[in-house]
Amino acid sequence: MSAGQIIDFHTHWNGSAQPADPEALKIISLPLEQIDQPLPADCAITLELHPWQGGAFTEEFARAAAMSKVIGIGEAGLDRLRGALPLAEQMEIFSRTIQLAEKLHKPLTVHCVRCFSELLELKKRLKWQVATIIHYFTGKAGIAEQLLRHGNFILSLPPCCSEEVLELWRSNRQYDRSFVLETDDPAGGIARHYQYVAQKLNISNEELVTVMRNQFGRIYHVGKQC
Repeated sequence: MSAGQIIDFHTHWNGSAQPADPEALKIISLPLEQIDQPLPADCAITLELHPWQGGAFTEEFARAAAMSKVIGIGEAGLDRLRGALPLAEQMEIFSRTIQLAEKLHKPLTVHCVRCFSELLELKKRLKWQVATIIHYFTGKAGIAEQLLRHGNFILSLPPCCSEEVLELWRSNRQYDRSFVLETDDPAGGIARHYQYVAQKLNISNEELVTVMRNQFGRIYHVGKQC
């Protein structure tokens, strides 16, 4: 990672040789079938088991997740609206994915759509401790506070994030450890997102970059790019 480099904590890859936001380190969520694809420079890889795809948890997935180039697990999780499988089956697959992340001591990125009660039920039952990023969080401040009480949950805010959640962060800067920023978009836009959030927090863009770089180090325990 170069000095002052910004980080997009969750995005995808569109197959283009020309990366979006060339100034950014991008954490790219890849399915198992793309794990060996050549990627642009300045990226890191997490291995997804997306509920939209309905893929099964397999030994092949578990072996790939253990690879050193895979810095995290996900996105994986639960989707009440667009999940390809019944919710009970999603819960079973997600439970095994959580247990794998805990076994490997790798951070977990969670896709959660209208399933926060189920997510919290799993948290109570499985009691996992790895850093857990709630991807594309657009909920209200009350839900944010409920999730953040669990200590290892981190909310990943997209460009359409809630104003009241940004105000929650601005009014309590101890939450610097509780948020990261993402685009979820291969077309990029993370630099504009940083500028907008820095303005809402009443801090400089450089200070926000430092906060996010510190978050990257805490969550992923790495200081290098793939």
